[in-house]
Amino acid sequence: MVNNEEKAFFSMIDGHYKVTGNWYRLLFVKGDSIEMKGSSVGDIPVKIKFGDFGEADPKICETTGQSFYNIQLIYIVHEKEFKELGVITKDGVKIVARNLMGIGEFEWMTEEEAAAWEDDGDPIEAPPSPYKIQPENQGKLLWLTGPPGLGKSTCAQLLARNHGYVYYEGDCFGSIKNPYIPVDVQDPSLAQVNQRPLKGEGVEKRKESNEKMIKEYGAFLKGDYDKEIFEEF
Repeated sequence: MVNNEEKAFFSMIDGHYKVTGNWYRLLFVKGDSIEMKGSSVGDIPVKIKFGDFGEADPKICETTGQSFYNIQLIYIVHEKEFKELGVITKDGVKIVARNLMGIGEFEWMTEEEAAAWEDDGDPIEAPPSPYKIQPENQGKLLWLTGPPGLGKSTCAQLLARNHGYVYYEGDCFGSIKNPYIPVDVQDPSLAQVNQRPLKGEGVEKRKESNEKMIKEYGAFLKGDYDKEIFEEF
């Protein structure tokens, strides 16, 4: 348990936190103002709470040596509230937190490091991949679709690994990351959070397309939607 005296030690440092293992890349802190940056849906305000939020994930306990969550990140994306629980070090330099994609880390960095991290990425017009470029061999397109957890990404990875297919992770289109996930990673679906972001002309247009599609998705589920928005996406 965390007593009031211990809670007073927990705080974040003004500046940028490098985020890995999550769907966004940066957390910017300036006093009480905190923003999530580097996501496919733009900058998002984040609310931070400190306290005792229960027993921490065993993997987080092993990494931090802390048995309980002492920080909570709260944010809203498309009118839906999300919460991430984590452990922050007493010096405020590092956070390890549980998120939708698994376990991610936040690490404070200098302004120079933050600028380099924000600019880092692969060209959107031609993301690098381990595959041989063969314009003369168009091949066949095999599209795997269905609900989460069915093994779509795993099947695509096995086809690439054992039968010469090119594995293009469709979810990376929406997250604007390099879609060519390595064929030897353990969990290809979750591995997309570690893919490099795409940069260059066309990124903002894709973000706008993402926004329109996500807002229209509710109507799509009801069968009455704007088809042009999905065709554009």
